[in-house]
Amino acid sequence: MIFHHLNSLRLFLLFVWQVMTTDYDTDRCRVFGGGHLSSFDRTENTLSVGDDLLLHQSNTGDFEVRGRTWPCWYSSCVCSVKVRENGDEISVDMCDGEWSRTAPSVGQLSEGQLRQNVRVTKDETGKLFKVYMSSGRIVRVETHYWGMNVFVQSTSDDDENSFGLCGMTALNIATSVPSSVQADSDNYCACIVSEAGDEFDSEGCGFNTDVFQPISEYDLHREIDITNSLSTFLPRQQRSLTRRKQRSVFMPPEIEWPTANGVTQEEADRSCRWAIQNSSLADFCGDVEGVDLFIGVDGCVYDIGMTDGFEMVNNAVLMMEDLCEEMVLKNLSYYVQITSTDDIMAVPPSLIRHRCRFDCSGRGYCADGVCQCNEGYGDVDCSDLSKPPIIWSINGAYERYACNGAEEDCRSVSIIGNNFLNSPFLTCHFSQELEPATHTTAVAADEQTLTVTAATFISFWEVICQLPANLVTDHNSREIAASLSTLEIHVSNIAGVGLSNGLLFTEFDSECIDCDETAVCTPKAAHYVRQPEIFAIVFAMSKPLMPEKMLKRLHFHGKEYGTLHDHLPSAILPSDFGGQLVNYDSQDWFEELCKEDRKFEEYNQYGFSKDSETLGGVSQGADPVGGLAGSFRKLET
Repeated sequence: MIFHHLNSLRLFLLFVWQVMTTDYDTDRCRVFGGGHLSSFDRTENTLSVGDDLLLHQSNTGDFEVRGRTWPCWYSSCVCSVKVRENGDEISVDMCDGEWSRTAPSVGQLSEGQLRQNVRVTKDETGKLFKVYMSSGRIVRVETHYWGMNVFVQSTSDDDENSFGLCGMTALNIATSVPSSVQADSDNYCACIVSEAGDEFDSEGCGFNTDVFQPISEYDLHREIDITNSLSTFLPRQQRSLTRRKQRSVFMPPEIEWPTANGVTQEEADRSCRWAIQNSSLADFCGDVEGVDLFIGVDGCVYDIGMTDGFEMVNNAVLMMEDLCEEMVLKNLSYYVQITSTDDIMAVPPSLIRHRCRFDCSGRGYCADGVCQCNEGYGDVDCSDLSKPPIIWSINGAYERYACNGAEEDCRSVSIIGNNFLNSPFLTCHFSQELEPATHTTAVAADEQTLTVTAATFISFWEVICQLPANLVTDHNSREIAASLSTLEIHVSNIAGVGLSNGLLFTEFDSECIDCDETAVCTPKAAHYVRQPEIFAIVFAMSKPLMPEKMLKRLHFHGKEYGTLHDHLPSAILPSDFGGQLVNYDSQDWFEELCKEDRKFEEYNQYGFSKDSETLGGVSQGADPVGGLAGSFRKLET
């Protein structure tokens, strides 16, 4: 074929080759639930709790997948996955937080820009992530509060040329020594362009049939590309993929049946099989060659016994669905022709039509790829709408977070937790703390007046809350009284119905106040004016007993306001102190105190009862200084 470029008067020769290929089976490795591993050859084992586990390593290319586990109940669950290929390294990690209270963080561990064909996606809920490497290898991670399910799909290059636990066979079940992947196909086609770019090495290629034009991508999980928004972890957070000690699989402890809640092994087995048989894809997948519908039942039964509950039953359904998807996608006999006029083939509509997010969590049915949820359930996976969210941390701080308004932007906060739904009624609720609070439990909406703002949904694990302007300190005003503000934050999926637990958010002005990471705050300085002359004598006596740090905070000015202005500008002081503001009227403060009479009456009920018969005399009772009044004579025993 000759193409004439008129502008440069050059001739370009474009050669066209017809490439004939033979499909070659590639398998998947699955790790799910309480560390249950199903290798490429379907050997099933259980992972130990380990710092670094080599799941899969290619011997033909620079590709490997490593995982870490943490204790969950009395087994182990995967909490981190790292995928590396040709210098590109992606991590999905939950291990650095507390078990059952940590959201996944997805980031790039490698330096520089990722290769063009490397992609990272998430689903609409933020629970499911997929890592696509440039070689075509794929790692899928489904996150839950207890850990992760991991699915590794390699390429045919790794046949008998890979190592790791995913290639484990029955011969090396008790060790973690690298083992080769066993496959039962011996046909492989390698068509590689030479460095010169003008010829192909077609050794091994078959010429038996034409190959239909493929559908390059299909979206069973409604993916959102997040490659360009990946966080880049600091070097101290990186964990080498090659220097960690390799751990082995182990035999999990035996489950005692029935469990403490009375669940029998037969009930557990029946529940797992019922969930699979009633899933949307069961009928379709039951007719697919090579699919064992009950591949995940043994692990499912173990997880029911381990958790003494049924919250992990759906893992058995996910295992069956993934195996079904694998068998269908690599068998062209299941593909359908889109039109009668071309050779474009597509995956069977049934695979997409009956595949919904987490099989609708067992709370509805799947219709055309969309969950039709039972009453009381909603979102893309039929989450429980009546179940309030759970807040774990604010901007990464558990229980309480302090924000320095003088140096940071405190107008919004990241709330990490569980069960956030992508609802139009997702809201943040704020109450202002008038006194120090230590509780982190939910507060009923009718117990106080809450300020409400709309929440921005990020994922099942995270929302962004905009702080209400009327409750946030305006540091531009430079008002001393506004240098410290504490809010309690709640989140609701349905506009105030079912509030989450509350966590405390403290905003402070570092020019006036010091706060540590737990929001314990102390003033930077205390200025005294108009102190009586006798105060100097008393202070001189107590000064040797005071720490140096406290002494540096104390400043005494008497009636010399000029020295006060050396520390505080007159613009923020009342005129009584030589300032430019109006004098402060304590009447407002007194009226606020009067509103709290009920609390003072309640506090006055505390202490010891002055019961003469109980305490041995009318004079016995609650001593205001020492506590319980009475004799402190030594008892004769």
